Amino acid sequence: MGAKRLDSVNDLNRHGYDLRVACTRCERITVLDTCELALQCATFGKSRRLIRIVDRLKCRNCGCRTVEWVPVSRD
Repeated sequence: MGAKRLDSVNDLNRHGYDLRVACTRCERITVLDTCELALQCATFGKSRRLIRIVDRLKCRNCGCRTVEWVPVSRD
């Protein structure tokens, strides 16, 4: 089994992953649908690279921009 390269939201979507994001301040956890995320990036002309997406995220609960993220498999 080879390693999967997961550098962009398109890579996650192609391999069947979503993005689990946890706020480091209030510990709110959200799972983002990568298909919807890719569509939003295309609509607004934003980068699809994960490092760029994570930089733009903000917690809806407390407004913190510091998050931890991990790809999670869709079931």
